[in-house]
Amino acid sequence: MEKNGGSAVFFIARTRAQTAADSAALAAAAELIPGLGTEPEAKAEEFATANGARLTGCRCALGTTVAEVSVAVPVTLTLSAFSDLTEVRARSRAEVVSPAGAP
Repeated sequence: MEKNGGSAVFFIARTRAQTAADSAALAAAAELIPGLGTEPEAKAEEFATANGARLTGCRCALGTTVAEVSVAVPVTLTLSAFSDLTEVRARSRAEVVSPAGAP
């Protein structure tokens, strides 16, 4: 396989990782809405897994308004043939903001 094929595989893995991180952060943030959620880290892990990633970190404690997550997506053998890269990582942050005038 030529180098450009390896680059394409990397960018696909990178996109998958960022999508997983974004969805996990949004899911965790939704759990931070007072009265609605109870398990932000579990929800982040669920969404990361559903997007083909492994949750590697989650700062999303109940009582806070910010969810910060990190994920890892394994790379295919095609990409590892060009380097020692075995996974691609991504991070994302989501924040719960109350509308003006809301309690």
